[in-house]
Amino acid sequence: MDVGKSIIAKAPTKGEGLERLQEMKDYVREVIVAEYKLERASVGIVGRAAIDRISRNAIQQAFEVFEEDGDL
Repeated sequence: MDVGKSIIAKAPTKGEGLERLQEMKDYVREVIVAEYKLERASVGIVGRAAIDRISRNAIQQAFEVFEEDGDL
């Protein structure tokens, strides 16, 4: 599934779709940064497994949030 195409197709205008896509990217980035900081504060070192987990969780959260909004 091409998420970008789906978001743009469901938007009233292409410009709004591009804005919403950027919002989704920003959301994922913010979640990853926050989770990374928590992991680093609790463990000290963020290993590869933690990075993979944090990334997967951030993407899953983004899908849940943006699906609820009807953008996906």
